[in-house]
This record gives sequence, C-alpha cells and structure tokens, in this order.
Amino acid sequence: MVYDFNGNPVYPVYDVEENVLSSVYDVNGNVLDGETFADETTITDVYTPTVERHVQGGCVDDEGNIYACLYTSGKFLKYNLTTGLETVITPSQASGSQPWGHANGMTYNPNTEYIYAASMKNTGEVYVFNKSCELVNTLYAKNTSDIAFNCWNICYDRLTERFITLSGGVIYFFDDNFDLVTTGSYNVSDWEETRQDIETDGTFIYCISWNTNKIFVFDMNGHRVAIITNTAFTGEPESMCYDWENEVYYIEGMENTNSYYVIRQAEFIES
Repeated sequence: MVYDFNGNPVYPVYDVEENVLSSVYDVNGNVLDGETFADETTITDVYTPTVERHVQGGCVDDEGNIYACLYTSGKFLKYNLTTGLETVITPSQASGSQPWGHANGMTYNPNTEYIYAASMKNTGEVYVFNKSCELVNTLYAKNTSDIAFNCWNICYDRLTERFITLSGGVIYFFDDNFDLVTTGSYNVSDWEETRQDIETDGTFIYCISWNTNKIFVFDMNGHRVAIITNTAFTGEPESMCYDWENEVYYIEGMENTNSYYVIRQAEFIES
C-alpha cells in the first residue's frame, strides 16, 4: 500500500498524466505492496439452515460467532463458525414488530465487546447489545450540526478505532463513545442501488449492493477504487462480515429460491 504524508492509504495511484497505475515501484525497482481485487467474488457455502428466517444486518465477533438480526421479531440468530452451533435469542427488551427498526446494518467493537445495530430510522437510533444479545444502550447518529440522521449501514475500523457509516454523500467517523470525530465525502452514484450494509478491513470500505449483486470498494477518502461482481452469491446479500482474527470475509443474506438465511465465505482479493 502507498500512503500520503498524513499516513492515509492512497489508492488508486496515478502518474503525472492522471493515468491509473497497476503497480508502483520504489527506486530499486521493487513493487510496493498493494491490493489487487478480482473482477468477481468466489463464494463458498458455510451455513444453510432449514428454517426460513428473514434477517438484515450481521457481524462477527472474535470467537467466531456470526450474529444476524431477525428484524421483524427483534430476535437474533447466533451461529458459531467452529462448532456449528446455532442459537436463536430473544432479547428481554424486544417488544412488538421491528423493535430495533429495520436493523439494516451491524458491527462488532472488540474494545467494548458490544454489537451495534443501525436501525435505519430517521431519528438516528443505533442500538447497542452485549454478546448475549441484550440491549445495553441506545445511541444516536448525528451530523456536524448535531442533527440526527438515518444511520442504515455501519462498520468498525479496528486500526483507527472508529465507527464508519455512509449516508447521502457523507462519510461519518465516530469514536468508541459514538461521538462524531470527522467526516469525509463520497459520490453517491459510485454506490449503485439497492444499497445494503458496509464493512471495512481498515484499508477499504466494502459497500454491498443487491439486484444486481455487486461490491463497491472505497478507500477511506471516499474514492471508489473497484467494482466487484457478486452474482456468485445467489439471492439477496444483506451484510459483509470481516473476521479480523483470520482475515476472512463472509456475506450473510437470503437464499434466492427459498428465502432461507445463508452464510457464505467470499473471496475477492488476489494479492
């Protein structure tokens, strides 16, 4: 990866005539490290249940548990990638239909050991759960004018210890207390509809779309650097989950033919 003088990754890299460079070399002719994205994902089934479950946001913790919210009932599905154990949990505070809103996005913060669910409400609610899926707090996504906005996607960057959410051309960065730290910008048209959740590996922000299935890759400065075809994921992808411990990407969503919940491993980085 190539960095600017502030330590921000620069990708893609251009020559003086504004041509994108596929490789960058040092003065000795050695290729500088960087990511090369495949044109399309390679998908491997990890988990396919036999019960229909309509889920939205998902995330993975450091014990190999993938969480997904059954948004209509407010229940959580917890699946362990190592043991194969599946648990459906009903938080004691869950009441009525869609108690956590649409729960369109979800992420895990290892510093707090909490799960954060983006409600997709115009009033900005971000619900905070412990790993037993009990509600412990309700936060609010607010812009630079201290006005709540619809937070419908969310991820956590462990390298800078910041939450990230994209909305209306603005990239919002929040600290562990969910106080707004800084903002950036991106071109809304660079992320085609239907827009789902986002994920990060600390270098890039991966934005999931459905119909057609694609992954739009942005750097931390809001520049789109790649478009990855994701039609190998049949059905509707809801969220990408990055396992920081093992550097593995998962996509959870709904199977196309029977609306069953699925978890699939996704590979799309060549180097």
